[in-house]
Amino acid sequence: MQRYESVPLLRQSEWYVDATRRFGPFSLEASYETFSDAPLRVPADLAGGRTTLLATGQLPNVPLHHGNLIVAFRRHAAMFGLGARFVSSNNDANLPGHVALDAGLRLPLGPGALEVSAQNLFAPFGGVLTSPRYAVPLRTSNAPLAALATPLQNTRTLRYKVGVGPHS
Repeated sequence: MQRYESVPLLRQSEWYVDATRRFGPFSLEASYETFSDAPLRVPADLAGGRTTLLATGQLPNVPLHHGNLIVAFRRHAAMFGLGARFVSSNNDANLPGHVALDAGLRLPLGPGALEVSAQNLFAPFGGVLTSPRYAVPLRTSNAPLAALATPLQNTRTLRYKVGVGPHS
């Protein structure tokens, strides 16, 4: 049985940094964020039961750390990019902390551009159906609670874009 509670007092803090640098045809962008979202107290009627609402503990499904690193190479109108995304555990997919790699290519072709991209290249925690496989149990005031994990999708995209109209 699930019961949803409004938590009147939260302690929230966020720290974010990002940097971009160009080296000739290369560009590098890196970012890191930490986001703390925790209740200052647990409602009295929940204090004795099994709850994922822990006093001064991170709220469930709110990861504490995120990070990105993107490397791009641009030559005239063509571009190639490679990116890595990190998310810590306690994420909304109920997966352990992980890094997913993405890549993309954009080539001018005729009146438009051909775009090819792939997300989650090496498919850590890949799959099709939500299941207990890879799932990280949720912390509770008592014993950990089994959870279901949503797998990371491995996707590929092929697109041809053509601009139309006076502003294309």
